[in-house]
Order: sequence, then C-alpha cells, then structure tokens
Amino acid sequence: MTLAEIAEKFPLGSLVVSKKDYPHFGKMGIVVGHREGHQSGEIFVKIAWIVDRNITFEWGLFSDDVQPYGEIEAIKTLIDFAGRLLDGEAIEPLGKPDRENLEDAIDICEGAFGL
Repeated sequence: MTLAEIAEKFPLGSLVVSKKDYPHFGKMGIVVGHREGHQSGEIFVKIAWIVDRNITFEWGLFSDDVQPYGEIEAIKTLIDFAGRLLDGEAIEPLGKPDRENLEDAIDICEGAFGL
C-alpha cells in the first residue's frame, strides 16, 4: 500500500486494533501519524496504544497486523461503556439528567445501527 492509501484507510484519529498481542502494545490504539520510511515502500504509522490505563506512543512499520476498528464495533464498545456507567461503575454517580441523556443516546445508537 502507498502512504496515501494507508492514510485513507487509517486516517488520523481513527481507532485501530492489533490482531496480535504484543507484550508492550495494547490491543487498541489511535492513529496519530503517518510517514514514509527511508527505503522505497516503507510506510510508518504512529499509534497511541492504550495499555491498561496508560498510553504508549510507537512508530511502527505498517503491517497487516493492524486493522481499522470498525464503526459498528466502536458503537458496541460505546454502548457497553455507557451501560457500565448506568450500572454504577462510574467514578462518580450519574445525576438524573445525565442518566436520562445517556439512556437516550444508547437507544438512538442501538436503533440507528440495529443493535
């Protein structure tokens, strides 16, 4: 793939997941940069890997081990996270207006994406 193709498939700020488990990388990350390497055809992607509650920034040679985190998967993750907030796993309890807004947002996402 060319730099332009990779930048289109993995735009800055997009979520990615790793197909492999690396000891010092997380399973999910955010694309924060693209650049060409010194050798012809080398493309590097800088990813902010999320490891536990920390973030590690790594430049890596682009490989098929990284794939985009699809829209549906992202929505499912957000719904799961929102559900945990509603179940009381938040750091601070949600007030009634926040709870109602969150429930409405979950309903809208589930309806829009058929979940």
